[in-house]
Amino acid sequence: MLLPDLPPSEAPTPTPVVLNLTIENALVEDGAHMGLLGLSYRRRFTPEWSGGVAVYSATTGTHGGFFGFGLQGAWHAPLERWLGPEWHGEAGAFAGGGGGSPGWVAGGLMLRSHAEISRDAKPFRLGLGVSRIVFKDGRARSTHPYLSVQWDTASFIGPAFSDTVVPAVAGMRALPQELAAIGGVYQPRKSPRRDGTGGTPALQFGGLAWRQGLATSPWLGAQPYASLMTLGAMGGGYDGYAELSGGLGLRWQMGPQWQLRAEGLIGSAGAGATVDTGGGLLAKTGAAAVWTPSPGWSMGAYAGLLKTRGLFSARELRLELGWQGIDWQPVPGDRLAMTDTFSPSHAPQAAAAGAWSPWGVSTSWKHYSGTVREVGPPQHVPVLGLKLERALTPNWRVLAEAGTAVGGMAGGYATGQLGAGWMQARQPGAWRWGAEASLGAAGGGNVDVNGGLFAQAQLQLRREFAPGWSWQLDAGQLRTVRGGLKSQMVGVSLVSEFGRLQAP
Repeated sequence: MLLPDLPPSEAPTPTPVVLNLTIENALVEDGAHMGLLGLSYRRRFTPEWSGGVAVYSATTGTHGGFFGFGLQGAWHAPLERWLGPEWHGEAGAFAGGGGGSPGWVAGGLMLRSHAEISRDAKPFRLGLGVSRIVFKDGRARSTHPYLSVQWDTASFIGPAFSDTVVPAVAGMRALPQELAAIGGVYQPRKSPRRDGTGGTPALQFGGLAWRQGLATSPWLGAQPYASLMTLGAMGGGYDGYAELSGGLGLRWQMGPQWQLRAEGLIGSAGAGATVDTGGGLLAKTGAAAVWTPSPGWSMGAYAGLLKTRGLFSARELRLELGWQGIDWQPVPGDRLAMTDTFSPSHAPQAAAAGAWSPWGVSTSWKHYSGTVREVGPPQHVPVLGLKLERALTPNWRVLAEAGTAVGGMAGGYATGQLGAGWMQARQPGAWRWGAEASLGAAGGGNVDVNGGLFAQAQLQLRREFAPGWSWQLDAGQLRTVRGGLKSQMVGVSLVSEFGRLQAP
């Protein structure tokens, strides 16, 4: 549930959040094994129930490039009566789409159930469990053990489009945050194809990067931060290449407007036959010069190296356009913990107060008609989508969206896009219409995307059925920029609008 508007004299109530990392080894087709790394973010709606999103990616085996993402729910129970206060039990289920390397998962619908027992090891909880993974119309059915590391934390979640000002009080801390659109190229050192044939054209990519400062002391004169990055191919003949990575970085402030950064990331990547990443595990390092022309905005130029256990290794060059702000978070204890910020000009603003920044998340089912295939006749493809929105005004918003096929014999087809939209101002209980346009990368699943770069436009109807919750109808068209794919789309979405306690 969303929090009510708070008078300026009150502090907001933290909302419990669960972060979970899992490691497992699934048995897939022909007796082969695939190591999977899972990451989930769930909100606790009650002490027993939580729900959110999860992503699974291949890191070992022969299926590098496999990704699966979707929705996950879990039920939690304390085991104090039988084992002691440090022990906990959990059971849950995941439903989403998966595929990518090679096309052995047919339609792509991925189901996973799990049960685990865990023990507190402050500040984390370590667990051992059993999971069952099934691809509904594919050739993978596996029951196997897994390990988990879970972190119970909290976030401030409140009303969307509220003018309420929340003062900085005990139990709150301000951390610098950055969200950046990225574009760049990988220059392979040798042919990255599984058969070793072909040349080494540059892989052009686009994506999104998120960074958040850590509440730690400076190290080597720099402020540490955490980073998460996702990207996909948009040209160069590497259709379907996708990458998800996370890690740590250091930031040196070189004056009011300039920074130097160094990052190290690990993750998973691949693209079926076109990019051989071995089991999928990757490591990348890089350095950047970042310019902040005005408070809240940054421009960065990065150079680095990428290495996998397969044939793919490359030099990386990329540019970033970032939006910077301050994210308020709950902290234990009775004091306000302040950290350094990306821009010194933010500090006085952050110390004074935060406000509810309007965000939205949605999950959708969309039906794309007549998608062109690399082999065979066109077919209809159902796609599961997850979208993040940030409202800039009551009407205008920016967005990031990811989608994955869950049918139509297109397992492994995935999309990622950035865009903007306009919608009528919020009116509880009334229909409002809007429009949206986005640009992104797509590939995989035998869908002919001709390089990967695509554009999508759609009309929307949204109606709120409970405070902060809405249904949405979508209709539009997707087409590749270089021609080939042109598909009509209809869909339905479940939208949650809320506020994050932030400062610009």
